[in-house]
Amino acid sequence: MNVTLRPVDVPPGECHPHRWGALVVLCAAALIINLDNTIVALPTLVRDLHATSRQLQWIVDSYAMVSAGLLLVGGRLADRLGRKQFFLIGVAEAVPGRGREVCRVVVARPTEHMPT
Repeated sequence: MNVTLRPVDVPPGECHPHRWGALVVLCAAALIINLDNTIVALPTLVRDLHATSRQLQWIVDSYAMVSAGLLLVGGRLADRLGRKQFFLIGVAEAVPGRGREVCRVVVARPTEHMPT
């Protein structure tokens, strides 16, 4: 499937009319992810895996670094490979992240939510 993107005709000196809506959606998504990481996931990891604070910091930081680093790359690959195929790759990578050891979670958590 080929998708042709055309630039929106915005006069010079003016901004795109939907820019604030897009910013609100992106900020809401980032807020939900951060709340999930800090409020929901961390107490569960402490309870189930007996993770220390140092290990919890690695889990949160590894997720943030990988997400930030691969966001643009993931978007470009989705454009080249096709969004459906890239989504299926992301689903296949999410399965190994369900582990019972802290080191496995530290490695698998960032790949679990790679931009797909």
